[in-house]
Amino acid sequence: MPTIQQLLARANHATCGITEKEVTVATKNLDNSINKLKNAGFHIVGTSYHKGPTKKIWFTRPGSL
Repeated sequence: MPTIQQLLARANHATCGITEKEVTVATKNLDNSINKLKNAGFHIVGTSYHKGPTKKIWFTRPGSL
């Protein structure tokens, strides 16, 4: 399971929003990663719907909404 520092280090700018970032995580770690981002104060915009071994999480920094 990735730590919050690892999630932020792997995050890239999302193409769907100026302030949004996206990170790809293993499907088995999706809920844990979302909770870590929320607990760190980030706002979760959404997740990818495709089925597979990985999913994307789109999020924004606190105060950027």
